[in-house]
Amino acid sequence: MNDVDVTRARELLADLRRPLESDGYALIVEADGPGLRISVEAGPDACAGCLVPQPLFANIVTKTLTDGGLDFGGVELSYPEMESH
Repeated sequence: MNDVDVTRARELLADLRRPLESDGYALIVEADGPGLRISVEAGPDACAGCLVPQPLFANIVTKTLTDGGLDFGGVELSYPEMESH
């Protein structure tokens, strides 16, 4: 398998990036050989209660990329720790 098309991955994930940014988070997408390394990073004013649970977000990311026809070897997801209330 060749290296993943990270530009295409970023395009496919643009609809996820916008709401994250409005809640104070950054979505970082990087190539990792045939796979992707995706990080959700909290900014100083991030809305702590605005993120969906990590397993759900991982499923959304994978489905978005697959439905978009991207050939990728997997996703490594880095996600902020969620506080328990």
